[in-house]
Parts: sequence; structure tokens; C-alpha cells
Amino acid sequence: IDTRMGFGGAFAPNRFERVTLLLGAWIERSVQRFDAEFPYPARMEQWRRYRRHLQRLGAISPGAAQCEPRHWQVYIDDFNRAASTDVVGSIHAYAHVVIDEATTVAAGGVAAARDSRAWAHAQISIAVARQVGFMESPSKTCVGDGIGSLGFSIDIGAFAIRCPARKQQTMLADIRLQSGRALAECVVALAASQRLVGRLVNLSQIFPELLAHLHGGFAVSNAQRG
Repeated sequence: IDTRMGFGGAFAPNRFERVTLLLGAWIERSVQRFDAEFPYPARMEQWRRYRRHLQRLGAISPGAAQCEPRHWQVYIDDFNRAASTDVVGSIHAYAHVVIDEATTVAAGGVAAARDSRAWAHAQISIAVARQVGFMESPSKTCVGDGIGSLGFSIDIGAFAIRCPARKQQTMLADIRLQSGRALAECVVALAASQRLVGRLVNLSQIFPELLAHLHGGFAVSNAQRG
């Protein structure tokens, strides 16, 4: 394992994410043990049985993870988790981990209850990360609904993923500035165009209609300079 690396090299994020994938697997194992100690309520067990029924019918993919009301994903050094909000109490092995609700509220979300399973799963994630020498970023740690995640606004209650309003405004202003300069002066700033294209590629995950226009952006941002 490389203990020092620069993110300027293409290999570095890839190797770093391999390490954080291992960390995520450790977190998930700890979460599994927690959920075994604090069983799900009857309605969640009913949902799990329904998912197993769908598997027998071949309607969903096989695997135990498909029948668990929880999920996790990692992107380089960012972790996202989803969990139920049933009450597990605030007396458990990870209760000492402090999470500031203000960060979630500032992101436009509603913080989960401190005695909920979702809150406990977040505490577990932080505790395990600390054990291997990583530290969470308090300004990015949100536990609730209607929060930011990897550049998007996640709203479980509305079953929607959106581009945050401030990001929309920033990108639209940048588009107007760059297109105006290109039309008036026949000049394109390479660094600015590359940044804009990168942001649009990110947004194309939820707005696939952008893909039809990105070929022009790629041509500009990867233009060869004489």
C-alpha cells in the first residue's frame, strides 16, 4: 500500500479507492453485527421476506445484499450510506461518536433522530474509519434526508435526485460567460472549459440528455495547442 501519493497522478485515486473499498467492507461487517444485535422491526422483516420472494421469482438479482434495507457506496474517499430510521436507542457500543446535526440542516436536510438506526450506522462508519487512521470531515458529514451527496441533492422523501440550486446558478452563469466570450471574441479558456465539461459529465448521470451535447465540449476541452 502506498502511504503517500499525489492525486495528480491517475493511478493514485484508483489505488486510494481500493483501500477505502476495504474500509467500506469492514464498516459493512460492523453494521451487520450491529443489526444482528438490534433486530429490525416487524415491518422491515416483512419487507425482507418480500425481497426474498422476488428473488425466488427471478424478479431481482440474487444475493443477500438485495434483501437488506441498507446500502453503502464509496467514491475515492467519500462514503454514502442508506439505512432505515427505526429506533434502536442511544445505548450501544458506538454511542460515543458525536455528529453535529447543524451540518445536515445547513445542507438543506432534516437530520435523522439520534436514536435511529440511520444515526447509529453513521456512528459506526466514523468509528471504524478512525480505527484505521482516517478522520471524517465534520463539514461534509450529514445524516438525514434532503442532503448533498457527490454534487447532487438527494431527497428520499420525494424519491428524487436533483442538481442543487446554487450549483445550477453557478454553472448557468459560467455557460453564459464562456459562450458569450466564444461568440464575441472567438476565444475559449481551456481550463475553464475543462472544468465546465467535467461538471456536465457529472450531471449527465441524472440528466442523460446532456450526453448529446458533450461531444462539442470534449472537442474543445481536449483541443491540441500549437
